Amino acid sequence: DSLHDATVFVGHLNATIEVEIEKAIAVAQTLATSPALANRDYAAFDAETREVANRLGLVIVTRDLSGQQVTSTAVRPGDPLPVSNESILAADRLAAENKAPVVSDLVYGTVLKTPFVIADIPVITRSGVTYFIDVVLRPQRIVGILAQGLPDGWIAGVVGRDGRLIARNTQQDRYVGTVNQPFFD
Repeated sequence: DSLHDATVFVGHLNATIEVEIEKAIAVAQTLATSPALANRDYAAFDAETREVANRLGLVIVTRDLSGQQVTSTAVRPGDPLPVSNESILAADRLAAENKAPVVSDLVYGTVLKTPFVIADIPVITRSGVTYFIDVVLRPQRIVGILAQGLPDGWIAGVVGRDGRLIARNTQQDRYVGTVNQPFFD
């Protein structure tokens, strides 16, 4: 029965995407324990972050409480770093308020200018939240997960809390960032 098959597929897809999110959070939480970050040795922390990002094929950004990026693997070492945009700062505020990781809706990168989701982790010390470390979750990676083993003709997608499409196994570029009410329903 196709409803049962769809339920099984949805469960598998959700579990696989959850693993990706958990990995991103674990990477950021591990980096949050870095002595280099605690000592504000941004050059050393940038090197650590780049090694991890290169090994895992990730983009990782660290910001201070003002939103100023202090490290970013999206730019060359030594390039000037911007203040992150409002959509990313909104995720920071939620992570700081909850003192817990937050997975954003679709945001647009300050540097990359492309849509993605971030796993935003607050760095918490005795004095409170001091930094935010983000691991970028690219929609293309989620599209790859959605396409694995899906029967021909089936459409699968991931929609953010705000109703905008994050990823879809077909016509991703056409629909990313849109609210497709029939699909959402």
